[in-house]
Amino acid sequence: MTKKQKWLVILTVTLVVIVGGYVVLPLAMKTYINHRLENLPNYRGHVDGLSVSLLAGSYQLQNITLEQLNSATNEPLFTATTVDVAILWGSLFKGLIVAEIAAHNPKINFAAAHAGKEAQSGFGVNWVNVVGEITPFRIDRLEIINGEIHYYDHFSNPPVNIYLSKTQATLTNLANSDKLASNRPSHLVLSAQAMDRSNLFTDVFFNPFKKEADFKLKLKLIAFPVKALRNFMHAYTPVDPSGGTLDLVIEANAEKGNIEGYVKPLFHELKLEHWETASDHKLQPLRFFSNTMGDVVNFLFRNQAENQLASKVPFSGKIDDPSVDVLSAVLNVLRNAFVGAFKPQFDSAKD
Repeated sequence: MTKKQKWLVILTVTLVVIVGGYVVLPLAMKTYINHRLENLPNYRGHVDGLSVSLLAGSYQLQNITLEQLNSATNEPLFTATTVDVAILWGSLFKGLIVAEIAAHNPKINFAAAHAGKEAQSGFGVNWVNVVGEITPFRIDRLEIINGEIHYYDHFSNPPVNIYLSKTQATLTNLANSDKLASNRPSHLVLSAQAMDRSNLFTDVFFNPFKKEADFKLKLKLIAFPVKALRNFMHAYTPVDPSGGTLDLVIEANAEKGNIEGYVKPLFHELKLEHWETASDHKLQPLRFFSNTMGDVVNFLFRNQAENQLASKVPFSGKIDDPSVDVLSAVLNVLRNAFVGAFKPQFDSAKD
């Protein structure tokens, strides 16, 4: 074989490998991923398409759907238009294969249980392990771009749809091997619009590999119009809000199956509807009594200077059944009214 022929053979083999990589590899990866997603306990998933860029060291999943079986909603648990997975070449020099993931337009749907159908919660599967099988790299960064999170109760009266939109989130150091994870190594920073109306911010440090929840959470919601919760309040409470805004601050620390923290709701210029002025003009004694008592409480115990009814409600105990410190909550209503108005700030540190 001449030298020219050898080079021709090398070039041919190289082209075959490259073409095979672009044709065979995506098909093989898509088949593997779909097989894994279609055999999850109590869940079924599917990926419509997969493309690979060998030179860039990346691949893209297209039109992902994940459904929970026997769910009380027809909405899938998770969808996304595309998920990009890219290898960080600089990490190879350190002996690690590290990847970044970006999920575009993801949507997560939770739902209440009904008539023998299960609540859609996402529980029952170790999703970190699933992601680790689909993406066999250490994940250095996960980015959420323009996401949505919904909670549905289709069978309440009226139906409920509470949601976050325009969600932007960054999750760092979500290593898919517990050998790589130290104490609460992962960090989530999330911002969103609460029902397209108000800004919500969340900051969470957590360990995804502990069997029991292990996290430290901060959440803040500012200037949310209370009337937007009217369907939710109608469905689950006798209270009927017609005006005002809500600031909400939450801090929680969970470890070894226990949780401790507080919820700080701050209502500004709160107004409650009465049955005489309600649009349906139906006599609802319980709702009328509840709203009347709410008006009385709002009048007697609001901070006059800030026109604010607020409290700090501590909670603690087992994470699946925490207890609320009712006495402290009541005393904090009085503190806000007569000592000093609460601020929409975290107690642990300055904003």
